[in-house]
Amino acid sequence: MTTQPSGSYTASVVGFPYKIGNAHGVSVQSVGGRHILQGGGGFKLVLVPAEGDVWNMESVSVLGLMLKNTGQTELVLDLMLGNDGATGWSNSALGRTIVKVGEELPLGVALCRSADYSGTDPAYLRMSGKPDGRFRHWHTIDPCKVKNLIITCDQEEDYAFELTRMYPLQKMNEAQMGVFPFIDQYGQYILKEWPDKAHSDKDLLKGIAKDTMLEKELGEPTGFSKYGGWKEGPKFEASGFFRTQKHKGRWWFVDPEGYLFWSYGVTCVGVEYAGQTPVERNPSVFQDLPEKEDKAFGQFHTKLDVEDNYELLEDVPHYDYTRANLFRKYGKDWAERYIER
Repeated sequence: MTTQPSGSYTASVVGFPYKIGNAHGVSVQSVGGRHILQGGGGFKLVLVPAEGDVWNMESVSVLGLMLKNTGQTELVLDLMLGNDGATGWSNSALGRTIVKVGEELPLGVALCRSADYSGTDPAYLRMSGKPDGRFRHWHTIDPCKVKNLIITCDQEEDYAFELTRMYPLQKMNEAQMGVFPFIDQYGQYILKEWPDKAHSDKDLLKGIAKDTMLEKELGEPTGFSKYGGWKEGPKFEASGFFRTQKHKGRWWFVDPEGYLFWSYGVTCVGVEYAGQTPVERNPSVFQDLPEKEDKAFGQFHTKLDVEDNYELLEDVPHYDYTRANLFRKYGKDWAERYIER
């Protein structure tokens, strides 16, 4: 594969015009404002501003880069949006996207900004994301001085894909601040719609049929080795030890007999810590928060110890929307039916 010289190609895009700064391990052609890339094995692609040294992405909450997988291999792509001196731990924003064969979708990267949270409005206390598009995280980037977008891929198979426009997948929106309520009765964000969002209890009940259909579609793997390896899958060299091997672009454990082995790493099963939302905030945030005395849903009020700016806060009131929704879905024996499924 060839390495393209800096500035070889420029994309005509609406949003953030870019050019290919460097392309290692991948060939690049430009046709009608579209980058066509192909190769085999791992690659590294560096996109830089078409003009000037940096992009000003102050208005961006989540950046998108349109990609179409035109090859015969699923793509697993890592992205790093960076300032000058960026590392994987600082002055950058990271993303990962899996693109199936024939799929066209935006590669997304969320821009987490530095901010002083000591004066946070109580309505948004301890929220990792705010309605205006800000994300709270220790790993931040300066959105006004974005130097490049690096795309890397580590796989052995041949691949082919196309890149087009870079644009704000989600913009910052200060107008969303102070709009109440923004948490509905199911614990969902009110100010945005998405596929399969629940709007009634009937939508939750539909999930039972979907779960059953998925179980039938996937089935259960049968036939395991004495080590728990997948005997009906590919067979590799029996080394007598557990080891790792790359298969179809992904790393796998291989058991001592040579069968693929999936280590699930379960540490606990339950719903004790699943989806609890702090309720010590402006009550107008909630569309329909049940009272503690509610005979059906009051049982899902609870208290948890939490961390707030490195300070331990004990017995903080929360409401457990996950368990409340399981109750809506399965009824009084929701706990047993949830664990069974």
